[in-house]
Amino acid sequence: MLRPPRAAGGVSSPARTAGAFPFFTVHRAAAPTGVGTDRGTGGHETKESGQVAQSGSDGTLVSGVAGRYALALFELARDEKQIDEVARHLDQFDALYNESDDLRRLVRSPAYTAEQQRPAIEAILAKAGIDGIAANFIKLTAANRRLFALPDMIRGYREKVRESKGIVRAEVRVAEKPSDALIQEIAATLREVAGSEIELDLKVDPSLIGGIVVKIGSRMVDASLRTKLNGIRLAMRAA
Repeated sequence: MLRPPRAAGGVSSPARTAGAFPFFTVHRAAAPTGVGTDRGTGGHETKESGQVAQSGSDGTLVSGVAGRYALALFELARDEKQIDEVARHLDQFDALYNESDDLRRLVRSPAYTAEQQRPAIEAILAKAGIDGIAANFIKLTAANRRLFALPDMIRGYREKVRESKGIVRAEVRVAEKPSDALIQEIAATLREVAGSEIELDLKVDPSLIGGIVVKIGSRMVDASLRTKLNGIRLAMRAA
């Protein structure tokens, strides 16, 4: 039977949520011989179970600390039937993270202690209306000095959600923003190619000159004009 974690000061979480993360206990003393630890910043250690590496449907790999946390969060959200709600709250936090230099510093910098990070994170979550499992999870990462890995944990959670729903992530780069009709056409074509539902990640890249570059999982499908031009140049040099 898995042992629930010891409570981390300043982090309030329901018993069900705490019990779902049994191997993320804050461990400040030296680890006994033979017990693996994952050493974090600030001299703290977190006692954790064996390595887990998960490969997402987009071909990326989330492993180590981020992979274990993401997997535990996904399993809890699945058990509580809150997969989409947790995903929505994580997306909210991720949007704030991408928009705010101050939040990125708070998350990334080893200069902040857990005692400084926790109240700041709690205030951000409350103001954004992020609560429940996602909020408790984010607070837990701060308490365990793993906040720096949170962006990768969020990415890992998304990968597990896509995998559970049979969705393949397709990254599409285009020279200029296409019309809505063209986006729908691209998505429909990619669904046929992948043989499954598609999550479209559209990025505008003027350096393409023209055309489209698509990455489905780990497969690259390149139909850009630049590729054709480079092929012509190479053929001319060889002539």
